[in-house]
Amino acid sequence: MKNLWPIVIITLIFIACEPPRYEGVNIERIPWPQVEHSNYDIIRRDTVIGSMSTTIESIDGGYRITSLVNIREDTVTLRDSTYLVLDSLLNPLLCRKYLTGGKTPLLVEAQYGTSYVTVRMVPPTGSRERTLHIGHPIYDNEEIYHLLRTIPYYTGYKARFYLMSIYAARFVPVSIEVCDTEPVTLSYGVKKGIKIRLRVNRTSHYFWYEAAPPHRMLKYHNSWTDIILLHRCDTL
Repeated sequence: MKNLWPIVIITLIFIACEPPRYEGVNIERIPWPQVEHSNYDIIRRDTVIGSMSTTIESIDGGYRITSLVNIREDTVTLRDSTYLVLDSLLNPLLCRKYLTGGKTPLLVEAQYGTSYVTVRMVPPTGSRERTLHIGHPIYDNEEIYHLLRTIPYYTGYKARFYLMSIYAARFVPVSIEVCDTEPVTLSYGVKKGIKIRLRVNRTSHYFWYEAAPPHRMLKYHNSWTDIILLHRCDTL
């Protein structure tokens, strides 16, 4: 699966030692409409290397998120597709990811229960399965872009919680802090953005969100990759 690391890093997959139990986030609002579709460029060293599209929609009792990430590596396009179902409190119920474009396609699925999550990995060589006990509030790694839309946006707000990395089949402790408001330059103009820092061990990741509803993610940044919102956003 050489060269799949760009997709993996975009979805914030890390191995970390577990600190004390974390409390979760305060969900202040659900800002998105009935159906919302957004498109992003993925940029490295000022060059567009791929794209990300994401759709979130309301369903009976919760929400459904679908997304597709395309990364161009040399002559190959690597694709990471996600299907995620959440309940009304944004607790994950099902996450299914499919990686293609490399030498070996890979299907990974997480089924969430009230006290456990079962992760099943299906490479061509045969499936593997692991069940983990849930002893604390967790969110799925793939909902992070939307989860941060729901938190209080006052400067200094902090929270600690766990993300479930289905690739690593383990819980990853993270912390977030609302930093300040900053102007964010996009292809179609400058928008006021709420800056949020997410930390995993000693690594920081930064997100900027619209200050006004529906609080779409405007930009994501780490030390080597940027994800930037494109102008088109479809809502119902």
